[in-house]
Amino acid sequence: MSINRTLPRQRPAEKLKGYQSWRNLAFLHWEVPVKELEAVLPEGLQPDLFQDKAYVGLVPFEMKNIRPAWCPKALGFNFLETNVRTYVLHKNEPGVFFFSLDASSLTAVKIARWIWHLPYFHSRMEFSNEQMTYAYSLKRGNNIESNIKIKVGQPIPPSQPDSLEYFLLERYLLFTQLRGRILRGQVHHVPYPTRSASLIGFEDQLLEVNGFTALNTSPDLVHFSTGVDVEIYSLKRTN
Repeated sequence: MSINRTLPRQRPAEKLKGYQSWRNLAFLHWEVPVKELEAVLPEGLQPDLFQDKAYVGLVPFEMKNIRPAWCPKALGFNFLETNVRTYVLHKNEPGVFFFSLDASSLTAVKIARWIWHLPYFHSRMEFSNEQMTYAYSLKRGNNIESNIKIKVGQPIPPSQPDSLEYFLLERYLLFTQLRGRILRGQVHHVPYPTRSASLIGFEDQLLEVNGFTALNTSPDLVHFSTGVDVEIYSLKRTN
């Protein structure tokens, strides 16, 4: 059965849950063995592959204007986030699965764990940029750190559904697990405006702590986006 990768981009015909703005995103990706990925996914999820290859991503960015649908934009709150993720299929739908998400806001961590059942952690985080150089730093507790510095290059044309850029970046469904059941969430936004990027500095322990001990080398792919405004919809059981 073929996978419809454009259908999840359509706005759901359901009640809007909230709004977010994702800004200054760095997308770092590594190819991983398919069998290794299969071993760490919850039952019911399988690796989503591009030309028979599986990928794990590390994505630091700014979260801005976070608020419920009924809340004015002026009352939204902001924080920094970094997630470790991969790409999965559930009932032939393509989505993202998060191994961990770190946030600089303790309030955001508590809400996300409670409402979205996602593995959030509270970390000290910093972000800075000067011209086309962007730096992201994270420290969780006393022994887990991540430091990323990239140089942003030229704009990339809009990705096509059969491209690797589309496969890695244009993800509108998330899957998580609660008491053995798979939950499905959906977002809606315009396609990412994307630019090429190169790595200047990289030291990371988030990949290792999530079980990917062989990925402490430079990523296979680096992209950057100034970001998108996002509509958030409810998390639902799939079975």
